Amino acid sequence: IHLHNTSNDLFWDVESLKIVESHVEDPLYSSKRTKSLLELRDKFLKASICITNFDELIKRRISTSVKEAESVTERVGEVWKELSRGKIDPNIFLESVDSMRKRLIDVVERFGPERVIYAGPECGLGSFPTYASAVEYLRRVSEAAKSVIKR
Repeated sequence: IHLHNTSNDLFWDVESLKIVESHVEDPLYSSKRTKSLLELRDKFLKASICITNFDELIKRRISTSVKEAESVTERVGEVWKELSRGKIDPNIFLESVDSMRKRLIDVVERFGPERVIYAGPECGLGSFPTYASAVEYLRRVSEAAKSVIKR
């Protein structure tokens, strides 16, 4: 099940829930307790290896050139206008295969390959500006996962 927030531990007690996942930066993937709880409750992880909130992807890309929060929000709006007019290639905001690969390796090394049964985007791709950019992101996810399997 995809959890948007794992601060409430209730999901660990749901016996029929076997596979857990959350957003890339959720404490689920960094908490020292997760590994022991996975083993104790016989649960597994889906490794979320890329951010799927397109506004967040834009913010991360422009954050080096825009400092103030209000300016960042305004710039995100400007980027969306440019995207809708076809003036910017949405693929420039996508995370790289290498960063996805690094996230997956980190999760597998932390929790063990026996507890990480698959990997993918953190959530749906409905916020993506084009179908083609969503497909490209999935292609990158696939490439990252395949490269880790071959290790």
